[in-house]
Amino acid sequence: MVTGDCGDATSAAATLTIGSEATANAGNDASVCEGSSYTLSGSANGYSSVEWSTSGDGGFDDSNSLTALYTPGSTDISNGSVTLNLTAYATPPCTVDGTDNMVLTIDESTIVTVDPIDQSACLGTAVSFSVTATGEGTLTY
Repeated sequence: MVTGDCGDATSAAATLTIGSEATANAGNDASVCEGSSYTLSGSANGYSSVEWSTSGDGGFDDSNSLTALYTPGSTDISNGSVTLNLTAYATPPCTVDGTDNMVLTIDESTIVTVDPIDQSACLGTAVSFSVTATGEGTLTY
């Protein structure tokens, strides 16, 4: 209600819409063995939709799912890691999208590079075999 010297007037009602800025959390950095896929665990708030993208050449089973499955590509594997980006698109009236990223490290598969050589020996004689392998972490023989 507005009151003045020449009378009163009533205004129409108005609605105030308050939105939350979009936020994205791509999850913690993680690692996966070469040849395996990784299930992402993103989260977001105040968004209309989300989308994953990659700095590499791998692919998502559903880039619009917070829990998408990512399969590293050959370049990701040879680089040893890839950055995965999550974007949470703002819901009007807000206009700022939320973004976050995580690094997925691709651990090298264990591979035998030199096989042992067949040998013959007399009973009671010591024989040594040699194996050479590469891979992630501590290798035990």
